[in-house]
Amino acid sequence: MRVGPICCCLMLSPALGACANGGSSSTSSLPTPVGVIDDSAPAPGGPLHVVFYPRVGSLVDDEWGAAGPGVVLMNGGLEPASAFPWMHDTVDRERIAGDVVVLSTRGGDIYSGTIYAAAQFNSVQTVLVPPEAPGSDIDLVVTRLGTAEIVFLSDGVAAEYAGWAKTPLGDAVHDVYNRGGVVAGSGAGAAALGWAVLTTPTDSATALANPYAPSITLTQGPFALPLMVGTYVDLDLETNDRFGVLAAMTARAVAEGLVGIASIPPMGVGLDVNAALAFDRQGIVTLLASDSAPGAAWIVHGGAVSQIASGQPLLWPAAQVTRFDTATESLTLAADCGTAFSYDVAIDGAAATPFTPADPYEAQGTATPCTL
Repeated sequence: MRVGPICCCLMLSPALGACANGGSSSTSSLPTPVGVIDDSAPAPGGPLHVVFYPRVGSLVDDEWGAAGPGVVLMNGGLEPASAFPWMHDTVDRERIAGDVVVLSTRGGDIYSGTIYAAAQFNSVQTVLVPPEAPGSDIDLVVTRLGTAEIVFLSDGVAAEYAGWAKTPLGDAVHDVYNRGGVVAGSGAGAAALGWAVLTTPTDSATALANPYAPSITLTQGPFALPLMVGTYVDLDLETNDRFGVLAAMTARAVAEGLVGIASIPPMGVGLDVNAALAFDRQGIVTLLASDSAPGAAWIVHGGAVSQIASGQPLLWPAAQVTRFDTATESLTLAADCGTAFSYDVAIDGAAATPFTPADPYEAQGTATPCTL
């Protein structure tokens, strides 16, 4: 479907929706989405109103509820494909289930059909929500989310999602979680699910030397999901050497009170290419399988930060790091145990080699399996 200039909020009639049966639950590689998002351009031409694209699948809402909640963080795109059966099974693994609403702030309808084919969902619909959309349009999106079991935040610009904090739209996403649903994000959408969100670009050298550098803006996350309490999420971690950003922003988020509960330890979540972490309702974090090159993820948590101040380098003598690099590796957050490997990294933002051991991504570690 090609969308021309939009002059009003487009509400779809049933005739525009697809009427296919539930999709396959296969975890094979997803087909490449049709179309390209140009993230330098906002919504289609014309006034920037909300656009409801055609609903794929059943036009009748799934009224059976969801058995979650759960959260999925994906590094980018729609990989790994196994993320979508996990979302479906968290809603209900026994039947065609779950109405998925894909939210984006720019681009077009490139995800719905691919997501629908990835698992036995009841329906999938993409809703474009430009930052300048009027309140009357946002009310319609809130209503649509009222019957969703899964929300998927597509990649885009984290700052635009952060603008949903303390708004009816942010509250509506939170309500999906509260009803036992799944909230998932990819790329910037994943970053926006943290309790603290980086809204300006930076690099590890800058962040380690001064976590409060004027070029860095860290703000409250828009959704306050309980499974994400205390988190900061970063992307392309090893690929772009962003471990310093992950550590500095995690420490700063706690120092500024952005994590919501002062007594909890900081928790930075770093994802790399093809990686997805799933957080289930019991607080167990699992690396999902990838159909292409395996992805890796890291969680930085525990250990007291000795220096986090404006104009000063970060000092974190023993940051505990948990690395996930094999599918199904897990960490139970409350008990700090699991099959993923953990190790300590000393961080000195003023040193020529800021990390000890020097490679924080591949250091030797040990697993502490949980006992019954």
